[in-house]
Amino acid sequence: MKTDSLILVEKGIMDNPKVDAIFGLHNHPDIPAGKIGLKLGGLMAAVDTILEYIFDLPAVLT
Repeated sequence: MKTDSLILVEKGIMDNPKVDAIFGLHNHPDIPAGKIGLKLGGLMAAVDTILEYIFDLPAVLT
């Protein structure tokens, strides 16, 4: 599945100006105030799919 970010990367959005790194900032209740937690690779990201059915129902006339 192609995510929006992958599509943007493929279109060259990260090339001009060239991006060397991306940092995401999140709060996390298990890390004490004043401390910084680091992790190599993905963290707290998700790709979700929603399938919706919308029906056009006629109005009921009374």
